Amino acid sequence: PCPNSLLDLMDVSSYNDKQLYLIMRLDYAGISLKDFQLESWKEASTILNQVLDALCLGENENYEHRDLNIENIMIKRTTREVQDLNNPNNLVERSFLDVTIIDHALARGIVSGQLMYRNLYDADFFKGSGEYRHTIYKLMRRAVANSKANSATISSSSSSMSISTLKTEMSTNDSSSISNSGSHTDWSQSYSIFNLLWVHYLLHILLFEKGLKPLKMNPILKKKGRLVNGGEVGEENAIYERLMQGYRMVEPAVLFGNRKNRYMREIRTIHEFRDWYQNLNA
Repeated sequence: PCPNSLLDLMDVSSYNDKQLYLIMRLDYAGISLKDFQLESWKEASTILNQVLDALCLGENENYEHRDLNIENIMIKRTTREVQDLNNPNNLVERSFLDVTIIDHALARGIVSGQLMYRNLYDADFFKGSGEYRHTIYKLMRRAVANSKANSATISSSSSSMSISTLKTEMSTNDSSSISNSGSHTDWSQSYSIFNLLWVHYLLHILLFEKGLKPLKMNPILKKKGRLVNGGEVGEENAIYERLMQGYRMVEPAVLFGNRKNRYMREIRTIHEFRDWYQNLNA
């Protein structure tokens, strides 16, 4: 029987005695990235690294999440005992971030040998605006509608500093060019560009919407070259520069083949991006 403590939370007046219940017990995963307060660029990099690992693991198993918006990325601060580098015989407590990806409603994957996916043919789903994630949804549809991602057209002016321009372009042009293509899109296929688009979205959030500033704009410096939040100035600056470089590497205009990034390697899969980013961090 269903526990009374749960029944008290539900309106069961319309249920009969034979009603079946499914109870799912989930671990606490923290709070969403939307509400999480970042303290340093190092923390931003930690979040990106764990998401990259998760996306690569999913791709290895023929899985794509397809909806990596900030409300689906959960973060929990934890503490663990680790070996003291200055005294190997001692254990010291260190703070860590644990990242969990939730909500697989739009995902594509193979479960028990059967392909499972959400067919996003409904034009109403793509009517959202304002947030960058709605632009990502439309870019996903454009990639699917064109079968090959590099046959889609994204303005070469859609640079890392012109997200508002990209939002406007997608809102004005996408509906007219793809509005009647629902029956011709195949969401059952795997599209490697999806993960890269969501990485660009995540980098945009981390770089521009979580309150962190480039060090040259950050006045909260302490003596001896340390930030108030505890991050080393040199390390923080290097991490910020890597995040910005990665952001430019997976801009939509670059991913769709409409513009090249000079002096940067070409990225076509989430594994290539992770290998580049994490090797750079080594």
